[in-house]
Formats: sequence, structure tokens, C-alpha cells
Amino acid sequence: MQSLFERWREAAVLYEGLLVSAGPGPSELHARLLECYVESDSRGKARALLNGLPDGWAEDDETLRRQPWPEGR
Repeated sequence: MQSLFERWREAAVLYEGLLVSAGPGPSELHARLLECYVESDSRGKARALLNGLPDGWAEDDETLRRQPWPEGR
């Protein structure tokens, strides 16, 4: 049986594949991939994803809710 951690990693791989057709973001797919990265402790990937989003991503509630660091950083 897989651990929850492994399931988050597998989900991230699936979302990475779907993201190709999602455009530059932010979108629900970007937010879900970000959540997978955070939950699987792939914080470097989470930061890279956020760095690749266009200006204004911080105004997107879904993406902001899944940010990999505490508020105020």
C-alpha cells in the first residue's frame, strides 16, 4: 500500500502532464500541482512553479491558498 506522501508525488506527475495544455496560469491545475508539491515536500518545485507564473498570480485565491510558505514571506 502506498503512503499518502507517495500518492501526492504521483498526483504531481499527472498534473505536470496536464499542465502542458493549461497555458501560463494561474489556473486550477496550477493550484492543484502546487498543492501536490507542497504536500510531497517538493518545495523547490513549488517555488519554481510560482516563479514561472505570470504577474498577478498572487491575486488568484486558489493559487495563493496553496502557497508553500507562511503568510508574510
